[in-house]
Amino acid sequence: MKNELGLNIRTVVEETLMGTGGAIKWAEKEILESNHDYFFCILGDIFGDYNFHESLEFYEKYHHNDKDLMGLVMQTEVEEPSSFGVIISDDNGYITRFVEKPKEYVGNTINSGI
Repeated sequence: MKNELGLNIRTVVEETLMGTGGAIKWAEKEILESNHDYFFCILGDIFGDYNFHESLEFYEKYHHNDKDLMGLVMQTEVEEPSSFGVIISDDNGYITRFVEKPKEYVGNTINSGI
């Protein structure tokens, strides 16, 4: 569906839940066959005012030629991280692992779902 901004937006409802990455796997063929260099994956329970242009500018400025980079994850800090997937990063900001709903404090930067 093309919206009033000229963006192609496609929504999908999983008949069988495939997990957090299931939507990307479901759309893999379409993503690979598209003529686009980028795509955004936004979890269905995420609401907010995000600047996607800034995200693309950041990617192009810092990581465009990084062949090891698989993607960018928007992050946010929370006071109580035990209900979220906490991101563990190295000194360069590369994600080294996720800790899902940690029982012990490992950090307070979480995956924002984008």
